[in-house]
Amino acid sequence: MPRPLVTLDRVDVRLSGATLLEDVSLEVGAGEGLAVVGPSGSGKSTLLRLLRGELWPHPASRGRRLFHGEDGAFESPIGARERFALVAPEQQDAYVRHDWDLAAEAVIRSGFFDAVFPAEAPTAAQAARVGEVAGLLGIAPLLGRSILALSRGEGRKVLLARAL
Repeated sequence: MPRPLVTLDRVDVRLSGATLLEDVSLEVGAGEGLAVVGPSGSGKSTLLRLLRGELWPHPASRGRRLFHGEDGAFESPIGARERFALVAPEQQDAYVRHDWDLAAEAVIRSGFFDAVFPAEAPTAAQAARVGEVAGLLGIAPLLGRSILALSRGEGRKVLLARAL
């Protein structure tokens, strides 16, 4: 059994008076992958944002969320975002909406910094990792192309590479 990274125990999420998630329990362990599938509006992105620490459980929720680290378990999400990657349509839409004309390589590299833009030139190790992941996903030919010129599927693969 891998050591836990985050535990949800009977957690509710409510936004603007609407219950988005109710009584959710889940544990994600180190080294595990999690794919969340379901119809539009079923709460997939909400769950992933909750796991990542971008959303808080509702204060009246009877449950709690814990992030596990080397020093124990904490409710604070500080440091959690660096351990969880999220691939969502909204990320791809943001590049188009803001006309952020970045090469696919730069988008992938920005994942090292959990930022929209890469903070600096790539180190040799980062460049090697970008090339490795792009090769594994079959998107190496896309690395020099603008994220704005990619199809929806190609852009999603670039964001998946960014997450990895």
